[in-house]
Amino acid sequence: MLWVLTASSSPCALVSSRLESEIIQNRDSIEDEDWEENCTTLERENALQELEEETARLERKNETLVHSIAELQRKLTRKSFKETKCEQGNLKGTPEESKAKLQQLEASCDDQEKELTKVMEDFEFVTQLCEDQALCIKKYQETLRKIEEELETRFLEREVSKVLSMSPARKECNSQNKDNSLQKKRTWFCKR
Repeated sequence: MLWVLTASSSPCALVSSRLESEIIQNRDSIEDEDWEENCTTLERENALQELEEETARLERKNETLVHSIAELQRKLTRKSFKETKCEQGNLKGTPEESKAKLQQLEASCDDQEKELTKVMEDFEFVTQLCEDQALCIKKYQETLRKIEEELETRFLEREVSKVLSMSPARKECNSQNKDNSLQKKRTWFCKR
């Protein structure tokens, strides 16, 4: 709200209208800064949410790999046990047949070991990814906390600055009011 000033306006009214104008300008600039800070905070919160979702996805993948590894180990154990049993029953064949069977079993065992090695490597890779992701999230959360502290500090500094800038103008207005009041009292006493 702007005041219409006339030539007969008091100095206090001038100071008051100037203060009101400054307050409106400060409020508008503060609202703009708050809006920008809110947008930045929302963007950071969205990024953090995406990191958390990615971490959850990697953890699920990790659990699946752990389960797959355990399942493969059980299958390998069962297969080798069955094949050993089978071999004991087939010892009645010729030595050439036994050698061929043994080579097939060794090849099968090698294939299974390669598959298990690949699964173990995948597991280690995913575990490392999860650890890296957790570290990134921790650093991001620390950065976000620091930024929030900075924003709060800036907000408090602006509030203090506003209060301090209003204090001299109020003192000036109050001293003028006291002077006017004293002049009125003197005039009143003089009239008596």
